Amino acid sequence: MKRKWVVITVIAALVLGGVITWLGFGDRIAGRTIVRPPVGSKYTVTAFAYSSTRSQTDSTPCVTAAGTRVRKGIIATNFLPLGTIVSIGDKLYIVEDRMNARYKGPYIDIWFPSRAEALQYGRKQEVMTIKNYGVPGQALSLDDEKDIVVEPSVTKRASLRFLAGARFTSAYLRASVGLKADEDCLSTE
Repeated sequence: MKRKWVVITVIAALVLGGVITWLGFGDRIAGRTIVRPPVGSKYTVTAFAYSSTRSQTDSTPCVTAAGTRVRKGIIATNFLPLGTIVSIGDKLYIVEDRMNARYKGPYIDIWFPSRAEALQYGRKQEVMTIKNYGVPGQALSLDDEKDIVVEPSVTKRASLRFLAGARFTSAYLRASVGLKADEDCLSTE
């Protein structure tokens, strides 16, 4: 009987999280609404590096705040909406994760597959340009200074939005029952 209530609670929490995000509350951090700067805006940001280790992430180190799996080209920031496509130098990145709430302003975290690579990158001042606004989970490429955006299907976007809303709740529930996340984030399942 107890297990039945746990399952019902988990399902209700996931549905509620998805509904909250679907209604548009996903681009708020600590009560602040995140604005969309115009495409072409340039920022000098303090860039840090992180990897999927529990000391640098929450209880789901392989899952971003947008509900997608981490991969090369992911950045975390609190001052841009999820799905924002930016360039740093000649590389494209997409905002799919969030930093700790204490980081307000022009700070970014660039994801690396290993802690050694993150430590090698360290902390730098970078010039970042807003290139476009996309959807978390989409593929990125740079072709002669023009972005080619391959958007996921409507079904994929809906599922990503649902997952983003449910992420906090599921992370909390996983942590409370002691489930462990896989830290080998690039392996295929």
